[in-house]
Amino acid sequence: MDKIRLMAAIACASLAFAGCSESDIAPAREASGLTEISLAGGPASLYASVSVKGKSGMKRATIYGDNDDVVETIPNLGVFCLAREVQGSNPTPTPVADIQDWFQNTFANPDADKDNSAVTNNMFCLIHNLKSTRTTREVTAKSGKAYEITWDKDTVAYYPTTQFYNYDFFSYYPYTENLRHRKNSRGQNHKVEAAVEIDGRTDVLWGRATVTDEMTEWEKKYAYSAKYFREQDSISITTNPVVRLEHVLTRMRFLVTPGTTVEGGSDIREAKDMTVEKIVVRNVNSRVWMTVADLDNLGLTADKLLNDPSTPKDLVLWDEDKDTVAVQKCPQQLNDTLSVGDGIMLPPASRYLIQIILSRPVQKTIQVRDYYDQDLEQWVMKDEVVWDKELFVSETPLVMANGGKMFAQGKSYDVVITVHGPKQVGLGASLREWETEQGPTFEL
Repeated sequence: MDKIRLMAAIACASLAFAGCSESDIAPAREASGLTEISLAGGPASLYASVSVKGKSGMKRATIYGDNDDVVETIPNLGVFCLAREVQGSNPTPTPVADIQDWFQNTFANPDADKDNSAVTNNMFCLIHNLKSTRTTREVTAKSGKAYEITWDKDTVAYYPTTQFYNYDFFSYYPYTENLRHRKNSRGQNHKVEAAVEIDGRTDVLWGRATVTDEMTEWEKKYAYSAKYFREQDSISITTNPVVRLEHVLTRMRFLVTPGTTVEGGSDIREAKDMTVEKIVVRNVNSRVWMTVADLDNLGLTADKLLNDPSTPKDLVLWDEDKDTVAVQKCPQQLNDTLSVGDGIMLPPASRYLIQIILSRPVQKTIQVRDYYDQDLEQWVMKDEVVWDKELFVSETPLVMANGGKMFAQGKSYDVVITVHGPKQVGLGASLREWETEQGPTFEL
């Protein structure tokens, strides 16, 4: 078992545990000894399941599903534990504003099991991009449902016994080792960003465990530190820090409905023959950097994380169950609606360019072999009528706008495709599921 011990930065703390085996180490949250760092994830309103396998046997990339009661394992979370402010329990700690490198930590120190008093800044960053998994096991939390987060490779980490700082946890998904640390105008390494690839099928999550308004003044003063948990019995603290995971992207779910040939009429004969062959979102920024933590902007929210977009590309709507491009025949009854594939995840924007490719069945005559003429020594051909499909590709993409507002981060929109026939297609969008608000409805 790989146990990474975040020991005290003073000699006496190291001496106290010299010669102890792993089994002799004091368990978490005792009045003395090391206090283990543990974490929970919530809320439950995540799309379910990175770990579920589709019919093709491939792992699904999109965290999908609209039932808040469904909770699935979410592997490949990245976690940071970083000093937020001076606690004040001990004299003369380095002020947080003076930290030169917020991300230096004992994980990179080869002498992590020894006295670290000579290692500068070793208590500012307790956990640096540790790969983790949110499990389905519920844990006690004051703020509602929360689920155990486990460290990969059986890592065990501890709060420092020297109580200089309070800490926040920052988590993101999907995990990457492609990070960049950014310096501020004073040359301090205060910001970390993770590279994010936008493929339309992979959700992006971000969350933070920090002080909340619901906490008591005592809790606000000491969260999260060893003192906060060691004295839990006296102040009724019964929970691990809970990272409140949020969606960073916008989700679009496409549906198709038949439209009438004449406005106000009831004839949908042309629409009934149509099939949506492909839905493409054009020129999506497929590579961005996501801010995970910023010491100079601790109030950062999930709608302000993405920056430096690049590499525009077209994203196609997929059917995850079949692991193919989504195809859907138009419903056969007026006012019926059918979903097309699964949702598509996109960076928030004020508008999207949507290209919809339709088809309808057509008959065509082809030449097939009838019989072999021995005298002529060749095949005699005959005409045969077969069914094929005729494609209709819009010359220019349809503009999906939101009345001048952004299609918001963390929200899901139903985009209804109204198919009147081979030449006319309409779009309408309404907000759904993730957050219930009245969304835009329009015809293009």
